[in-house]
Amino acid sequence: MRNPKTLVLSLAALLAMAAMAAPAQAVEKGDFWAAEGAVEIDATGGTASFAFGGKTFTCPALSGNAVYKEEGPTLTGENIRYGDANHTCHVVVFGITFPITFDENSCHFTFHAGTYIPSEDVSHGSVTIENCENDSMTMTIWPPGDHPNPDPPECTLHIPEQTIGGITYDNVTTEDEVMAIKITLNNAPLTTTQTETEGSFLCPEHLHGDIIQNGSLIAKATNDDEEFVDTTVTGTES
Repeated sequence: MRNPKTLVLSLAALLAMAAMAAPAQAVEKGDFWAAEGAVEIDATGGTASFAFGGKTFTCPALSGNAVYKEEGPTLTGENIRYGDANHTCHVVVFGITFPITFDENSCHFTFHAGTYIPSEDVSHGSVTIENCENDSMTMTIWPPGDHPNPDPPECTLHIPEQTIGGITYDNVTTEDEVMAIKITLNNAPLTTTQTETEGSFLCPEHLHGDIIQNGSLIAKATNDDEEFVDTTVTGTES
């Protein structure tokens, strides 16, 4: 009968050899790419939700665009818009719907391709909110009813310039038979401060903390003739 200690040592040796033999997952530097002639990247079909203070804020519309310059690790978007002209963002509390408006304050959103994993055809990166008027975006919660509302807001959340992680970029084929990039926010933390309105039951405390954002949108490239062309996230060996 073998010595138990010998068996344990043999097993440990086998596990160590297996770990050494297992290839490490290849990673590369992520880059955004678009076909020749691309002049603009349009992001549409997006949604977003935010968890903050035990509440969930929902935006069933998220869009934006960017001028395509050249292949590289970053892409800067402008005109990022949460919600639409009908102010569709909202939060429901005790069965009551409170409308929400966003003021993006002309912020630029610089998307960083980050690290590309060839075996998954996906890149893990981040986005930087920068060059904002008043140095921040704002998210204002209003009393129930149609907007604009003459009553004071319930509260306003300020989202300062910052870089947030938890972003993935996937290559997808659209209904137009072109390649596009699906941008997904996976529990991405946004640092915020809150301006409260006196007497509001919805925002009773002066809160500081992270909003946890989830959502996605599809980024498609167009040329001078406003025709869709391929755009993807790729990798280059660093």
